[in-house]
Amino acid sequence: MESAFKRFGLLLVLILALSGATAHAQAPTVVSTSPAQGARNLEVSTNIEVTFDVDMDVSTINNSTFLVNGSITGLRSGIYTYDGPTRTVTFVPDTEFAVNDLVTVVLTTGIQSSAGVPMASGFILTCNIYICGDVDGNEDLSSGSV
Repeated sequence: MESAFKRFGLLLVLILALSGATAHAQAPTVVSTSPAQGARNLEVSTNIEVTFDVDMDVSTINNSTFLVNGSITGLRSGIYTYDGPTRTVTFVPDTEFAVNDLVTVVLTTGIQSSAGVPMASGFILTCNIYICGDVDGNEDLSSGSV
């Protein structure tokens, strides 16, 4: 009888060890953006980059899950690319942003990791396209006036 308990105990330990060895897929999160949150004085030709902490399912990253909107230029269309080694999505707008555009990027929970796990919550990035003074940089801005 004692050996039956030992075998049962050994089997139970083995089952627990094996079940704990299986990693659970985690929800993807944003680890960095370019431009950074709240960035200002960006070029009108700015691209948006978002880096995740896990490998992503590229087919879930599109114009309905990764939305880019300019306060002046409106909802933007463009090309989405994904760099697997860096886990970075780059959005290249079809046309430039406008000067003074407040750009808002919204990532939805429709974006999924390569394991099929959606983002646990959405993500919002805001930044400003703003040029102060003349474009060639010859204007003296030391007075703080434009």
